[in-house]
Formats: sequence, structure tokens, C-alpha cells
Amino acid sequence: HDVTYFTIKVDDFKHMMQQNFRLAQSVMLYLGERLRKAERQWESLILKDVRTRIVEFLKESAGERGRQV
Repeated sequence: HDVTYFTIKVDDFKHMMQQNFRLAQSVMLYLGERLRKAERQWESLILKDVRTRIVEFLKESAGERGRQV
């Protein structure tokens, strides 16, 4: 698979977000979900045993990356 990526200067990105509500909203939703996921992982490490963590990881991975057969 080919990959194409772009770089954007921080000031340009800030300006784009100020001018485009949908972009700002999408970025905030994405960052919020990343934060929730990090919190769940931290909580899992602290409060759950190894077996439970593995089962939850497999279920989450299947939900995110899996495909129905």
C-alpha cells in the first residue's frame, strides 16, 4: 500500500481550525476519543487481572479492526 502524507505548520492548522468549525469539531472528537481510550487502558492496568485485560483487548481489537465473516 502506498502512503501519502502532508505536513501543516502549526499556525496554519490553528488558522484552519478557527475558520472551519467542522474541522475543529472533528479534531476535538478524535482527541476526546483518544483520551477516553488512554483512560480505559490505564484503569485496566490498575484494576484488572491479566486474563481480563487480554480478553478485553481482543474484543476491542476485533471491534476496531476485525471484519465479519
